[in-house]
Amino acid sequence: MNDEKMRMQYSLGGLLYLPSVNKNIIQKIKDRAFSHLTSLAFCLEDAIQDDFLDEAEKNLGDILAELVEFEKGGDKDSLPLIFIRIRNPKHMKHILKIICFISRYYYGVYFTKI
Repeated sequence: MNDEKMRMQYSLGGLLYLPSVNKNIIQKIKDRAFSHLTSLAFCLEDAIQDDFLDEAEKNLGDILAELVEFEKGGDKDSLPLIFIRIRNPKHMKHILKIICFISRYYYGVYFTKI
């Protein structure tokens, strides 16, 4: 990780917050539609109804897998810092099992108010 990315992990800048069912973000990131975007939070919490949680988790896995492929093209520094908003500690264990294969591509998870 370059020095700039190391510094950015401590200063998030503008955080784009979106539900994990939004797959349109992938192409926008690849096209650099948000040239100043430094961090992105995929929500699996209050932006997702309980009935759609499984779909949102699957979409999140698909989104992150596609971003991994994009990064393999040598463009990781163009990716924003990626965070995942989870529902509770039990949900964190569950979601980390789903996305553990791409753990180096997201910078953290955050909890709702507990």
